[in-house]
Amino acid sequence: MSHRATRGWRVLLGIYAGILTAGTHWPRLELGDPAHPPDKMLHFVSFGGLAFLLWQARFFRRHVSLLFFGVAWTVVDEWTQALPGLGRSYSMQDIVASSCGVVATTMVLWAARPQGGPIARLRRSRFDGMLDLLLARPTAWMTFLVACAIGALVGMVVSMFINSFDGDPTPFQAAIVGLVLGAATTGPASLLHGVRTVEERVMRDRLCLGCGEHVSDGDVNCGHCGRAPLVGQWLPVPWISWSDVLRACVPPIVGGLGVIILALVLESVFQYLRPNVVAFATFNTWYRSLAPGMETVITATFLAAVAAVVVEGGPARVGRRHPIGPRPGNGCGPDKRA
Repeated sequence: MSHRATRGWRVLLGIYAGILTAGTHWPRLELGDPAHPPDKMLHFVSFGGLAFLLWQARFFRRHVSLLFFGVAWTVVDEWTQALPGLGRSYSMQDIVASSCGVVATTMVLWAARPQGGPIARLRRSRFDGMLDLLLARPTAWMTFLVACAIGALVGMVVSMFINSFDGDPTPFQAAIVGLVLGAATTGPASLLHGVRTVEERVMRDRLCLGCGEHVSDGDVNCGHCGRAPLVGQWLPVPWISWSDVLRACVPPIVGGLGVIILALVLESVFQYLRPNVVAFATFNTWYRSLAPGMETVITATFLAAVAAVVVEGGPARVGRRHPIGPRPGNGCGPDKRA
């Protein structure tokens, strides 16, 4: 089943990469309002999505490799736009904007990696197996894509509505942000719901995570695909209480909000001191000389870094509070205190 799910991600990656390459090389393409060109944010979002699909398609298993390959893709993509006849130009700032999207996605993927002891990793391995079982069915892909489309539409409308109250609205950029946030909310939510449904069947019917067929109690390996089950694959894994989860996750969230507030305060201090400090004035002149949209890209990358630290901090604190590891328990291996 895993190869079917992987094939689905790779098909989606191929379609996405084809559309992305066509869009970045379309002759003399102009999008949005010339007064507020959205191309930098488009580069950020588009190549961030490319990095995500490359990871889901299992072409990489190390985040560093994904990062270097993604950045290299942005350089090659931008360089080929300067080919004669396309009417496009090479831009270093486009490379920076695209690379920021790759960096932001890689940071979040790294933060969401499996953490903790054997029980935590077992839970993650079971989740990945159940997700593969789910995505082996075409109907699950249709549900996922429809959920993404609905979320993107709603997010776009809401984002553009909020942006309309701005004194200098940028509807095209607001639409891009709304599309991404909406799809990123409803798409994963539909998959999580599907995984919970699959989990009930796997645990109830003792199904193999490799092929989805029933495994008899006496079988060491699956009789259909020959896959060896995970250690403790069908055992009920205890869940951490909500109070413990909140105590572990609230501090990183509060810390992340504190970092954002501190950044806003430092920006206010910078603007206050700028007229009287030559270095600040020079930096401000350079910053304002960047292409329109780069400020939004830099802000989005900063927020992605904060989000990655917050996402990484929660599970790490849970692991420290509940160190479920290979402790002896009644002479049979795992720790029973979990």
